[in-house]
Amino acid sequence: MKRSKDNTKTPAPVLPGYLLFLLAALACAPLRSPAQVILNAFPCPDQGTLPEGCPLRPYNITMELSSGAATAWSVTSGPAWFTRQSNTATSAVFGTGAANIPVGDAGNTFPIGISATVGGLPVSATFSLTVRTPGVTCPAGFSVQPCQREIVYVLDKSGSMNWDADPGDGLPTTRWQKLKEVVESQLLTLDDLSLSLGLADSFDVVLFGGDIHRVSVGDFFNVPPDIDDVIPPATVVSGGTPLGGGIQMALKRSFNGLGRPGGGKKRLIFMVSDGDQNMNPMVNAATFSSVACEAGGFPANGVTLTDDVEPLLPVIPPLGAEVLDLNSAVNAPIERYNVGIGIGMTGAAHDLMNGAGDKYESTLGVADLDVLMDAMMTGTYLAATSPRVLDSRRGIAGDKDNPTIERFYVNDSVQHLTVKFFTLNQPFSDVHVDVLKDGFPVYPKLTARDFLRLLHINFENPYWAGTNSGSLSPSGWWEFRIYDKRQTAYRVTAFVEDKRIHQSLELGSGGKFYAGDPLPLRFQLHYRDDGIAGAKARAFLYRPGDDLGDLAADAATLKDLPVAEPGGTAAQAKIDHLVQQTDFYNKLQEEERVIDLDDQGDGSYTGTFTGNVVTGGYRVMVRVEGEHAVGGKYQGWSMEGLFTDFARPGDIDLNESVSTGVRDGNTQAYTLVIKPTNQLGKKLGPGQSSRIRVALAPPAAATGDLVDNLDGSYSLRFSAPANTNPQISVYVIDRQQPVKIFPARPGKWGLSLHAGLTAPRTNLDSLYDSSLFVEADISYRIRPQIDLELVAGYYGFKSDFNVLGAALCVGYTPLSAPSGWYLRAAAGAGVYKPQGLEGTIGYTGRLDLGKSINSHLNLAAQGGYIYLDQPGMSFFTAGLGLKYFF
Repeated sequence: MKRSKDNTKTPAPVLPGYLLFLLAALACAPLRSPAQVILNAFPCPDQGTLPEGCPLRPYNITMELSSGAATAWSVTSGPAWFTRQSNTATSAVFGTGAANIPVGDAGNTFPIGISATVGGLPVSATFSLTVRTPGVTCPAGFSVQPCQREIVYVLDKSGSMNWDADPGDGLPTTRWQKLKEVVESQLLTLDDLSLSLGLADSFDVVLFGGDIHRVSVGDFFNVPPDIDDVIPPATVVSGGTPLGGGIQMALKRSFNGLGRPGGGKKRLIFMVSDGDQNMNPMVNAATFSSVACEAGGFPANGVTLTDDVEPLLPVIPPLGAEVLDLNSAVNAPIERYNVGIGIGMTGAAHDLMNGAGDKYESTLGVADLDVLMDAMMTGTYLAATSPRVLDSRRGIAGDKDNPTIERFYVNDSVQHLTVKFFTLNQPFSDVHVDVLKDGFPVYPKLTARDFLRLLHINFENPYWAGTNSGSLSPSGWWEFRIYDKRQTAYRVTAFVEDKRIHQSLELGSGGKFYAGDPLPLRFQLHYRDDGIAGAKARAFLYRPGDDLGDLAADAATLKDLPVAEPGGTAAQAKIDHLVQQTDFYNKLQEEERVIDLDDQGDGSYTGTFTGNVVTGGYRVMVRVEGEHAVGGKYQGWSMEGLFTDFARPGDIDLNESVSTGVRDGNTQAYTLVIKPTNQLGKKLGPGQSSRIRVALAPPAAATGDLVDNLDGSYSLRFSAPANTNPQISVYVIDRQQPVKIFPARPGKWGLSLHAGLTAPRTNLDSLYDSSLFVEADISYRIRPQIDLELVAGYYGFKSDFNVLGAALCVGYTPLSAPSGWYLRAAAGAGVYKPQGLEGTIGYTGRLDLGKSINSHLNLAAQGGYIYLDQPGMSFFTAGLGLKYFF
């Protein structure tokens, strides 16, 4: 049941004369008459193009009105064989082409003009039909129906959605509140843009968190008047993030419910989430091809799935042991578009959402979520139709005496204009938008919410010309003057329905991007099928100001941080805490870079962004303007996003170390520690366990899970028979290509070089002062904790005295920590030659405090004591050494 509206949802009059105009229009026009348009074709090609016909084959089509019923249908243009076959006064059906297509028309393309009359008003459309050439395999005939689309919004309602929408704005708005506003904005915008949508185009809403609910269904000609009629106001925002469960509900119920068959329809999922999945069922993070409950995950059999829309249908059981194949014949045609929101999105969360969908966008703050979905909407759900974006920009509403002015240039081929003002951080208080075309006031259709003003003009509606003063042809500058007493920040986006000018943006060549890669882009601009040259095109790149993983690794980890969600991790808790800190948050704010694109002369405009050194979500926006010989002046806007990943395997340094633990009988314990960095010196950071895999060659076996140490390092305990040296393979990001393969223990041989200062003692301290010493040694490891070492050294003293010597020592390493630190003691005897004296037997003792840099290299601080027997001399040494094992 729809709730009653209170005064807070009823905006004050916004446009001068708006109510009078609305009453006049309603009195004269049939309901939703501006939305009437002829629709085809099925299944969803370019809106103006019919599927190809074949020579000597019948061709039957069904036309549909977007609203109302036709009293007459007619063919206004086309080949002689294309004729009307039915004319039912109360039907939206129009059939033609019972006669075979002549062979002589093969290879030709024909414009087909169709006209209908509804409510006494003419509605017309032109479609393009191409006949295939002889010899091409053709079906027996065509039966073409209007395109139909189904969209499911799969929305995150987990506990982290209660975080501030934008921690830097000082306002209490949560991510969830902003998401609801954005979804309402999208539904209302699609309602305005639905002039190119069919009667059967529909939407569902699925919410996922501690449980999963299908809460709403609808169509774009009966959009509910308030978001509370779509998403229940009593929705509890809590729990973890069962991302796979949200997808599961949409695939199992939204596209199979309501008795709607799916053949040929354009179906897609719009998923929005603010973090990494942490509850069953989960999307496979390695292949992104399936959804299942992971072993050891929480809860074991997945969360509850409930259909609030059709509760009498059988309950969908949690997945349990079932695996949902996303690439099955049923599921693969359903497109998935994912949006990541929030500054705390880790690289793992970005990678999952990027890999689990056909298209991915992300934003550090929720303020830009609306424009991301605008860009996706026009490029996906409406891709078969012709809405495009003129521009999208930010602004601040002025005051009454000094309003903010937004101007857009509309070209002559535009049929409809929709302009949306969406608030960024607070509701409008008393907003007014005055609209002028070439200096004359215009009074568009208005949709108003606390956070939204949506203005719409249909240039095909004959009522506009008689009601508005001045010229209402599309071509020219359109001026929107906005003022609000609180001077509210907003984003304004202008859409046009334009069947002549088309634009698109491509980033790279379709492969993955990594930090440090150049980012090439290509913007395409066409008038009908001809490229438009001579435009001015500028590209804007937006990326995080710094690398979240690297910053989080270096930041101190507080004890007992609360985990925001069931199934959440300490790493996510640390990141959630950090991004609420102003200094940390400011380091991650987006940076903008701008380049001018090169005109290739064929409608293509190209350029390359370099210096892309940060892991995270990137967005590229292109603005274009120019003048076409036929189409006149124009402007346009496109945006695409991509995920720039940490590094390729060959560019990752593991900074690994392996330490030995307690030996239990014939079993030796080990601890592996890695701290991955990329070629730019950035650390992978905490929260990336799902992107790291360690493979141990048998008979070695892990004795625990990979541990996230929250400082960018990860550790794994394992064991192996004491007489073996197992191989370790470490995979980071790429599950197929290892970053490195190395033995658990270094090679038995080692070479080292030590240098430092001497400290004279017995029989030397009264004669000489400290000076430099240098030692070189070769060692052999007998057992993991015992080694033999041959040391040769030069020991200098001031002034003009030295000792040369060599000794054989036995070393013992009693302590070795998982972090790579170790303590080693050694003692031995050898031969020494003091300057000017005979050679003598000497004894030495050494103590090393070292750290394993990687599997081959150790760095140690060393102290030593050397005693020479016959002269009775002794001295200390202290220095640093580097040892390489092979």
